[in-house]
Amino acid sequence: MAPKFRGICTIGTLMAAAALVLAPPEQAGAQDNVEFVELIKMLVRDDGVADPVDPYEFEACVVGSGVTGATLTAPTMPTPRVDLLSDLGYGEFCTSSKFSSLSALDTQFPNGLYTFTITTIDGIDSKSVNLTGGEPEGYLEITAPMADATLVDSETDLSISWTLTEKVLGCIAGGTCGDGIGLFVFDELQTSDDIVEQLLAIDATGYLVGAAALQPGTQYTVEAVTYNGLIDFAAITDGGDAIELLALWGDLNAIGFTTAADIEFVELFKLLNRDDGVEDPVNPYELEACVGGSGITGSSTPSSRFAA
Repeated sequence: MAPKFRGICTIGTLMAAAALVLAPPEQAGAQDNVEFVELIKMLVRDDGVADPVDPYEFEACVVGSGVTGATLTAPTMPTPRVDLLSDLGYGEFCTSSKFSSLSALDTQFPNGLYTFTITTIDGIDSKSVNLTGGEPEGYLEITAPMADATLVDSETDLSISWTLTEKVLGCIAGGTCGDGIGLFVFDELQTSDDIVEQLLAIDATGYLVGAAALQPGTQYTVEAVTYNGLIDFAAITDGGDAIELLALWGDLNAIGFTTAADIEFVELFKLLNRDDGVEDPVNPYELEACVGGSGITGSSTPSSRFAA
């Protein structure tokens, strides 16, 4: 099960959504064209295993109801490089690149000052972001639910748990494995809002998802990331828009699980059919069998007609 990335932006979009939940509300009447800006370097793992070809990724996104375009100026040498962010729709503009090694990632996108030039319905805005720090020294091994688990009960609370694993020996004792944890759970068809969007302390070991948030017969993805860097709920663009700003280094692990279908009824009956009081002259008798419920994708449900 590969991580379920929505468009080009991945964890950044999710973290920004969490930021919107956790940030203090804006004053009534506030109207901002730009809503969040993010820069992320990350190592991506699938069921705890990094991609053997291109495990590292760089992402940059600008999102806002009034955004119509954006470019990113990166501090590459000998001269800065300008990338046009791709329009993903709904005011979301992003770019993403994958790399085979940390050195390749840092060569293409080194730490330093990045500048977003943002076209909005009211004109040009901009935001400069200083990307600092490095890869988290620890990552999360998700221990429950099991990767690709099926028949998970959607009628009881779901316990998600993980262990913090050291990439650099001593980071747990030294408190340097990461600045925090981002946890996100969403259905793979994205038929509803993410059911979990949480920023947690680095020493957190689990999270309980209420049964009310789960649906039967549904495939879900859990993404858990350790991160280092900046999360600013009250940043301001040069044009004065209040934004959520993320400039992070992350180590992301993703697993999938499927909830059990909810069988609501089973029926089996024989009947004699009449049309306006008259029996079918050829096959008046019928046998029917049915199964119904949420998440059922197939069953053997014969229906047969018989002569008198």
